[in-house]
Amino acid sequence: MKNKSPLKALLTILLVLILGYGLSWAVIVGIIKLIAVCFGWPITLAHATGIWLILCLIFILVTPKKEGKK
Repeated sequence: MKNKSPLKALLTILLVLILGYGLSWAVIVGIIKLIAVCFGWPITLAHATGIWLILCLIFILVTPKKEGKK
């Protein structure tokens, strides 16, 4: 079935990606802040966001690439 509105499809995909990354950020930053509070470490939102970005990069680099079928 052909998509009659490619702009609508693109916006839907972007919205899903933004919501997914936003939820991922909130959960990971929350866990990092909770760990920091438990150990009494001073950590800012910027530091926690930086750790989240590093984790995202590691995930991208470590995840194996799927090769196309022949």
